[in-house]
Amino acid sequence: MAGRKEHLYIGVMVSIFLLLFLNSRGLIYGFEFILLAIASAAIGSRLPDLLEPPRGGYHRKFFHSILFLVLVLLFFIYIYAEVLTTNPGNEVAFGFFFAAAGYASHLLRDAFTPARLPLLGFFYIWDEI
Repeated sequence: MAGRKEHLYIGVMVSIFLLLFLNSRGLIYGFEFILLAIASAAIGSRLPDLLEPPRGGYHRKFFHSILFLVLVLLFFIYIYAEVLTTNPGNEVAFGFFFAAAGYASHLLRDAFTPARLPLLGFFYIWDEI
């Protein structure tokens, strides 16, 4: 299982790559956006374990599932396509964009651990099928 610091480092690295990408598109409007991006990604990268704390045994349920990863990625794409490109000065959308990126980085990292991610996260037995 990946540790807290590892999730945090990966989330911050993802935010830096996204900042470089958005900067190349002219969608970064100042230093406050950079701070907001890194802070939001850091929070997002820790959020899955705050929602479902790892207390021994099996803790990966709905918020650690492939289904929720797909939902987060769809939200991420929506924010980029609909909000950031049409209203790039929207700090709230910008923060949610990076929080979703941090959250997705956490789930993708967990997907490559021996425990993997459950498919749905509702029922443990069904997720093993």
